[in-house]
Amino acid sequence: MIEKRRDDEIEGALDDEMELEIDEAVAASEDDGTIAPSGLGKFPLVPLREIVIFPEMVAPLKVGRDKSVAAIRAAAKAEGWLALVTQREAEQEDVDDVTQLHAMGTLAKIAQVVNLADGTLRAVVQGQKRIIVHNLDTSGDALMVEVEIVEAPEVDGVEIEALMKSVQAQVETYVTSGAPVPPEAAVAAKNISDPGLLADMTAYTPDMTTEQRQELLEIIDVTERLHYVSAFLARQIEILEIKGKIQSDVRTEMDKSQREYFLREQLKAIQRELGEDDPQQAEANELREKVEAADMPRRRTSCAKRLRRRTCQKR
Repeated sequence: MIEKRRDDEIEGALDDEMELEIDEAVAASEDDGTIAPSGLGKFPLVPLREIVIFPEMVAPLKVGRDKSVAAIRAAAKAEGWLALVTQREAEQEDVDDVTQLHAMGTLAKIAQVVNLADGTLRAVVQGQKRIIVHNLDTSGDALMVEVEIVEAPEVDGVEIEALMKSVQAQVETYVTSGAPVPPEAAVAAKNISDPGLLADMTAYTPDMTTEQRQELLEIIDVTERLHYVSAFLARQIEILEIKGKIQSDVRTEMDKSQREYFLREQLKAIQRELGEDDPQQAEANELREKVEAADMPRRRTSCAKRLRRRTCQKR
């Protein structure tokens, strides 16, 4: 069976040299003077599986499917603009109808393309704008998609400011509660002045599912987007607090068991030193403890109390 090549992999565990290379490539791409398209347009398409790219997000994608490789090459030969849209069915190998794609994706700029030894490509892309998908053209070597480019709305006001401060505080609580994100995330959130970008930043957390990321991407209204991420963060903080309580209870119980074991061992050592570790006496003590623990009727427990003197006899 031939292994299918996937093009939905965001390369993780990048070393310092590769991160520097990506940063330099992105900086060069930003300084090339290219103006981002607007309105309606047609662009090469890379369908993504279980990945959602957002505006301003930088990602190294490993691309393998033939039409996706052709799309990367076509975009790189032009001005570098590429449509990235997530598939509805992750396991579907070939995309040949627009209904197999989510309704909204991201227009990205290619910053770097590297040919890999296994025949795939690594493309460093930076998201630019949200796009609404209209039509899909499958006739050529590369998939082409007709889209409407969504301009980021400019918003301000007291409600937006309050929502931003609330989300920034939630991000800080989320991080300090043990979220699987770098500690610098809280600082980064505080330094973001764009409310839309602040909302989109939440998509970077591993706790957010692909479905939740797609829902977030499709929310154009910034106020609604901030409400969405606020509810998500509140839920995750609650989960982390419950998880922390459970772990604390487990640790407390373990500590209690360890203390009890230590005390029992100390008692045994003292009994040995005092010569009170006679096997018969130990057996009698054990029987007495079991009888008393069983809460037997009073007439029978009197027998247990005499076990110390070994005077209890069968009738």
